[in-house]
Amino acid sequence: MRILILIILLISLLGCNEAKRKAIISSNTLLLEKFIENNEDSKYGDEYINPNYVSNDISIINEAINKIADLEPKLSEFAKYCPGFEGWEFLPARQMGQINLGFDLKKSSDAFYGGYGSFYVDIIHFNDDIISVNITLSFSSQNQKFIKENIIKNITFPVKPYENGKLRFTKFYDKNLRKYQNETGYPVTIRNETSDDISSDENIMFNNLTNPNKWHSYDCNNYSCGCAGGVAARDDGRMSVDGLSKMKSYNLIEKAVFSANPVGRIYALEKLEGLEKVGKIVISDSTKQFIEKIKESDVPIDVCNYCPIRSYSGEYSYKNVKQKLDSLKKLRVSNEF
Repeated sequence: MRILILIILLISLLGCNEAKRKAIISSNTLLLEKFIENNEDSKYGDEYINPNYVSNDISIINEAINKIADLEPKLSEFAKYCPGFEGWEFLPARQMGQINLGFDLKKSSDAFYGGYGSFYVDIIHFNDDIISVNITLSFSSQNQKFIKENIIKNITFPVKPYENGKLRFTKFYDKNLRKYQNETGYPVTIRNETSDDISSDENIMFNNLTNPNKWHSYDCNNYSCGCAGGVAARDDGRMSVDGLSKMKSYNLIEKAVFSANPVGRIYALEKLEGLEKVGKIVISDSTKQFIEKIKESDVPIDVCNYCPIRSYSGEYSYKNVKQKLDSLKKLRVSNEF
C-alpha cells in the first residue's frame, strides 16, 4: 500500500512538472511572437539552417543551461555545470573568470559555445550564496524567427527576447541579498528596481550605469588623454550619468552610488560631488559615508584605452588612478554639472 501511494505521488509530481514545462514554453513562445510582430528585423536571417549547428545548441540547452536555471542558488552547485570545469565533453570552452565587485561581492562568468548559439552565465555572489543569475542566449547571424522555429520549444525556463537573435533570463534571490547586507553591513544593492513614474530614458541610463553585468572602463572625464591630443571616446556609463544629471534625476544618481557596478558607482559619486560643489544638491550624510568607503576601496577597475596611466604596471583602483592622474598634472577643469 505504501509503495502504491509513493507511485501515485510520483506520477502526480511528474504530471505537475510536465504541465509547468509546457506553460513556460507556451509563455516564452507568445513573448517571442509579440517581439517578432513588433520588430521587422527579427523576421530575417540566414535562409540556410545547418541542422548540426542547431543540434549542438539544443544539446547544450538540454544538458546544461536548462539545469543551471533551476539550480539552488549556491555557487558550488553552479560550478558543477559551468564551463571550465571537468565532466562535460562539450564544455572545453574558456572560463570567463571571476571579477571582484568590491564590498565582498564577486561576479563569476562562464560561457558555452555551440553551433549558432553562445550561452553566457553571469552570477553575482557573496561567498557561496548567489544573489542574482543572468543567462544570455545569443544566436549568431540568426533572429527571433529562427529561435521560434528551432530553439524555443527546448527552453524550460522563462526567457525574454531583448535584442534580435538574443534571449535573456534574470533571477534575483532577495533572501541572499538581505543575508549579505545583514552580515557585512554594506548597503550595496543588486536589484536596481525603479519606480513607474520615471521615463524610459531615465530607466535605460540608470540601468546602464548600475547593472553589475555591464563592464565600464573608467573615463576620467576631467583629464586630457592621449587620443590624438584630444579626448577619447566616452564610456557609455559616463554618458549615462551625465544624461541623468541633465534630466535633474539626482535621486537616481544618488541611488547609483550604492550599486554593485564598480565604475558606475564612481561615476555617480563624482557627479554628486560636482553637483554639490556648484550648489545644486546636498549629499546626505549616509551617502557621504559610503562615498568615502568607495574612495578608499582597493577594488580593481579598468581604465579607458587612451588613459596616460596605462604606462604604470599593476592593477588600478579608483584611489591609485586618481593619485597617478593628479601626479601627471593632467587635470582639465570642467564645470558641466
